[in-house]
Amino acid sequence: MQHMFAFASFSLWLRLLWQNGGIERPYRRRLVFVLLVSFLSSPLRWYERLRYGRRVKQQHIHPQPIFILGYGRSGTTHIHNLLCQDPRFAYVTTFQALAPDFFLIGQGRLKTILTRSLPTTRPMDNVAVALEAPQEEELPIAGASPYSFLHHLSFPKQSLAYYDRFVLLQNLDASTRQIWHERYLHVLKKASFFMPSKPLLLKNPLNMARLPDLLQLFPQAKFIHIYRNPYVVYTSINHMYDKLLPAHQMQTIADKEMRANILYFYQKTMQAYLRDRALIPPKNLVEVQFEELEANPLAEMERIYQTLKIGDFAPARPLLERYLNNLSGYRKNKYPTNETAVNVVNTHWRFAVDEWGYKPITGDNTITG
Repeated sequence: MQHMFAFASFSLWLRLLWQNGGIERPYRRRLVFVLLVSFLSSPLRWYERLRYGRRVKQQHIHPQPIFILGYGRSGTTHIHNLLCQDPRFAYVTTFQALAPDFFLIGQGRLKTILTRSLPTTRPMDNVAVALEAPQEEELPIAGASPYSFLHHLSFPKQSLAYYDRFVLLQNLDASTRQIWHERYLHVLKKASFFMPSKPLLLKNPLNMARLPDLLQLFPQAKFIHIYRNPYVVYTSINHMYDKLLPAHQMQTIADKEMRANILYFYQKTMQAYLRDRALIPPKNLVEVQFEELEANPLAEMERIYQTLKIGDFAPARPLLERYLNNLSGYRKNKYPTNETAVNVVNTHWRFAVDEWGYKPITGDNTITG
């Protein structure tokens, strides 16, 4: 699994290459590997479409999905994993995220084979990786279509264009927006087909900037927004790009440009959320501070259940307790934050520091992320 989207269709890869002006010479071996895997897996895609295509198309999606919002590295994975301990909810699995076009037929031998090739933890942190674990739905959107911001990892020179079109959903004509809606719903239909008759728990940091479209698709949806100290997020998100980009890029981007993009993405995403959250009925939104969730996880989870009225918390409590006990040996990364990084946050993201009530800092610090 050297590339998250190696199982994307051969035609999709050809389209991405054409749209993004091809690749650069140092990345030819990576492209050959990806295209080979993509081509060899084509029969699996055809068979799944033939066997399940009509049934998936007719699949009903529960009208009240729960969207977990929060910028990347803000604790969205943690709260998603906690909620997914409750068997009353459905979710997109990591297997669906990596092989969106044939995960239904691959539940046996193929899944076993892929498990052997997976890393035990994510490259940017120490979170365990498993094919049956919950995953964000943006990955299968990218793995099955060109309509995702995540393709900027392969083509970083086009990062701003991908962001504006497929996160902010700007400059999309009506036809393209409709196609994006359909591709998004197709991913959710597959997840619902795999775990039927349950509301979906969906975790996708990019959705913070898509609230009008999400509410158009699901007017009764419920939302959990988790936020975290922006100084921690800045340091952690830079670390994440340092890990992910070299493993996926097929174009070279200057470090200065990449760091500027990181600032832009957070600023625009958070501003879009702060602007549009008033569209959500108050009874359908709960805000969670990561630090409070970390300190008092069961109390915060019970508050979420009660605020959103998503079911009795009592049956879920022992399941969450067991999961939290299994995390007792987990150690978060620690990053030294120099004065330059602190000044960058104070200059560009100070509005978020103030919005969430964090204390502005100066100088050098060590931050746990």
